[in-house]
Amino acid sequence: MLRPFVESMIGKTLSDQEADDFDVLSLVGQPYFASVIENEKKYSDIQSVTKLPKSIVCPDQINETSIILLEDWDKEIDNLPQFLQDKIKASREYVNLGKTSKPSIKEEEISIEDIPF
Repeated sequence: MLRPFVESMIGKTLSDQEADDFDVLSLVGQPYFASVIENEKKYSDIQSVTKLPKSIVCPDQINETSIILLEDWDKEIDNLPQFLQDKIKASREYVNLGKTSKPSIKEEEISIEDIPF
């Protein structure tokens, strides 16, 4: 699901090996052009992300770039809104890290449409 976005962002179709080796964190903080629509639940859905057209000047970044990895969760948890903490704690990935045995919400309660990225 992420691969089409990455390929669009870098302007290149990746082979399976290139996709496996690609460092998605290298995309963080780079200027891109996103097409966003509002879904029926009133959430914003990213439809596509492409390189920023040369005719558009990207404004300076306002917020500091931040990367939060599940492996480093304990360092960043308090910086996120509670609803995001709850969604992350309910994920299989988080539970599989052994961080928690009882998520505060059930994973079934979260649909892909609820996640804004």
